[in-house]
Amino acid sequence: ALISMISDETKINEIGKNDMKILNLLKKDLLSNEDQKEFKFNLKPNVVDEIKIIDPKKVPLYLINRYKYEIFPQKKIIEDYDLSLSGSLLKEIENSGLTFQEYGMNISHSHKKEMSDLAKDNEEYFAEKAKESLIEAKKIEEDRQISFEDYLKDFLNKIS
Repeated sequence: ALISMISDETKINEIGKNDMKILNLLKKDLLSNEDQKEFKFNLKPNVVDEIKIIDPKKVPLYLINRYKYEIFPQKKIIEDYDLSLSGSLLKEIENSGLTFQEYGMNISHSHKKEMSDLAKDNEEYFAEKAKESLIEAKKIEEDRQISFEDYLKDFLNKIS
């Protein structure tokens, strides 16, 4: 009954091309007797219970979404590759008109420049901090200090 429901043209005529492929995979899994198949879609009790209460016209789309939810992560399928980081990178390379190697070299050069600029900025910062530190050290040395013997005498008087 379920197979006829998800094969009924009146219920699946609005399903897109990609989802039709999924629906066919889903039907193949449901009709298959192969329990050893690595990624096989099965109707779990909660799914059967949900099918019983939803509108029969929505069952095919519901099962397609269940298939995507249960099987895609196992197969590591990305539904819309262009939205992934890899997909957007490949699209950017394609739009640039460069080869992969040229694109990579451009990125490498921009990173090198950025790191060189950063090193120059840090070099100036640390040179300034070193000067400030030397000035502070000189001030401390110039301040009137008591001798070690006097310090020790004061310390011992305080603790005894």
